[in-house]
Amino acid sequence: MTPSNALSSTENVLATADGFFAIADALHQRLNSSATRVLFAAASTDLYGMLIEEYGLRARAAILRNNAKQHVVDNCKLSQERLHQCLEATAHQVLTIPGAAQLRSVVASVNTLCVGISPGKGHVVDFLIQELGNDLNRS
Repeated sequence: MTPSNALSSTENVLATADGFFAIADALHQRLNSSATRVLFAAASTDLYGMLIEEYGLRARAAILRNNAKQHVVDNCKLSQERLHQCLEATAHQVLTIPGAAQLRSVVASVNTLCVGISPGKGHVVDFLIQELGNDLNRS
């Protein structure tokens, strides 16, 4: 069986939306931990900003889920499996990223990827997936 290209079907978009929700859940768990409160203690506005980012990610993931047919991308070069692995790794890593700046960077990459999913924008999605992977490797 040949692997499908990322986001090339309604089912792939739905699975990707679920991946974004898993990242939002991990971020929520992380932001509600006492260790994270200490990490962001110097700037409570940073913690509030991260909560807003979580809300934004959930809203964008809901748009993908509720209108999956309109977000199918037929020209991604990366596979759906690679996208799934990247989102899964992100959800796991969000729980352990040591610094506030690194966490903000990864969350910004995730949100940018989620927003970038649009028909005909496969080259953009491929680039953003690659950049998210790079962010994870730096964390």
